[in-house]
Amino acid sequence: MADTTSSPMRIARVTTRRMHTQTIQCPLDPEMLVAEFAEELPPDIARHVREHLLFCETCSARSKALRSPYQLLSSLGTEPVPYVADLRDSVRVRVRSRRALHEILRLTARLGRGGTIALTGLLGLAVICVFLAVAFLFPAVAGVTTRSQNALSHVPAAAPSGVMYAETDKLIPVTDGAGQTWQVAEVIAVDQRTGKVLHSLPASTGTLRVAQPDQLPTVVQVSGHLVIELTAPDQNGHQALVAFSATSGAVHFIKTVALPSGDALPQGATATSLVIAPSHSLAYIGLNRPRIRAGEASVLVVDLSNGKITGTLAPSYDSSAPMPPPPGSLPISAFPSLVPHLDISGMTLATGLRGAIAISPDGQWLFDVLSLTSADQHQYALIRRFDATTGALAQELALPGNFSLARLLGGNALSNPQVYLVSGSPDAHCYILDASAQGPVLLGDVPLGGPSAPANTSFTGELRLALTSAGDQLYITQDVTSADQQITGHDVWVVDVRGIALTVHHSPSTSAGTILPNSSTQSGAKTFALRAGVISVTDPQLTGTLTPWLQLADGKLVVQLLATDAK
Repeated sequence: MADTTSSPMRIARVTTRRMHTQTIQCPLDPEMLVAEFAEELPPDIARHVREHLLFCETCSARSKALRSPYQLLSSLGTEPVPYVADLRDSVRVRVRSRRALHEILRLTARLGRGGTIALTGLLGLAVICVFLAVAFLFPAVAGVTTRSQNALSHVPAAAPSGVMYAETDKLIPVTDGAGQTWQVAEVIAVDQRTGKVLHSLPASTGTLRVAQPDQLPTVVQVSGHLVIELTAPDQNGHQALVAFSATSGAVHFIKTVALPSGDALPQGATATSLVIAPSHSLAYIGLNRPRIRAGEASVLVVDLSNGKITGTLAPSYDSSAPMPPPPGSLPISAFPSLVPHLDISGMTLATGLRGAIAISPDGQWLFDVLSLTSADQHQYALIRRFDATTGALAQELALPGNFSLARLLGGNALSNPQVYLVSGSPDAHCYILDASAQGPVLLGDVPLGGPSAPANTSFTGELRLALTSAGDQLYITQDVTSADQQITGHDVWVVDVRGIALTVHHSPSTSAGTILPNSSTQSGAKTFALRAGVISVTDPQLTGTLTPWLQLADGKLVVQLLATDAK
């Protein structure tokens, strides 16, 4: 994908003093920025300005700074003042206030030193009360927002028909049958042909607020006709599974995440991942556990007809795990006794990838990852395949390497069942694994490249995966920074998972963002890209430029691309 983060060489603008266009250089002046979000610019000029703001951090920051006071002033309305207060009233109030102050001082003088101390204490208490009121009430009021709409018009069609779903940074309150309120993210359903926001979901009469990063749901999934969200832990560490209609927004169920008995999750366990069975009848919740103990649940099973948690899965592990044969060795199919094994009996085990799970295309198997550390500090990932009904362990595979920044994703092609484990920088790889009853056998290991770094350099950041509906191409993006803040990496990769080859690698200068392939097979269907909270479209092979397609009208952000519906 071509890097489009640099500002255009020339743009057009209109000032309020001169009713004609004038070509200028970046940065854009304040009156032009105000004219843009006030919708006072001609359409062609407005389009150039918005494209510039999408990729210019300086002008984008100035626009956001100007937008807030403009929206505040515009929200005051045009209602006339009902009357002009008589000046004499304010004079009388001031005189009375001074008389009251003199009386208080005279009384204080009569009370003596003790009275002065008491009065000072009361005044101090009043100041504290005012401070607390401002501290708690003002942020709540300031965070209030509204349902999302697209600020862009006349955008190119992403597909001739269908809907695209995305998550915004806004929270909508929903209340369960017990009267407890949970915060779920706003999900917008957008017409792929026009870019118009068709629905803001879920349906609720509660006040929308802008979320802090730790308040956004842990997982949001679109499954058939439902949107399913796993909420972030509340102040008591409790979470809920919330499902609502992908069209009307009507809430289908709200269930507190707990064990089937109704008891709370074990101490320290957190629900962190969610996968949906291909039949859309069951969901599986992966748990992040601080320690691995035999017999303790690592997966919850959910009936999607009512949200009831019907069971748990607790796969075991073997003390000796097979490993991929070294390159150039004899074929395992002919010499199965030569399969190398890793003794993990003396290693430290922990939940890997924060409890991430994946499901096979036929829904029969689940996969997860354990993190292994040997006594000499060598690290491994242990991929487990276990029965989605009983939780019984079927097979394991150990891979050497640091998987502290990694993602797991299940395939969707019955004819070519696969599961993908991708590790990010400094040693970015895409491991393609067999997801059938013979897996997880390593089918291919695709080195991805990325930023160069000295040995033992660690990275943190975001790594994101998306698979095409045909199950033939895997889109990978990463935005990472080294521990010493000296090295950054922004990479976009496309892997041919059938041919097991890297086909595309771009390194944008500022952000890789997120890529979502379109499930539409119609001619001209575009691929979606999310950067800096704005959705753009481009060609499926990411060879063209990014064309802005959706930007929230109130300046808030889209935080995640969820799915497309080609119907």
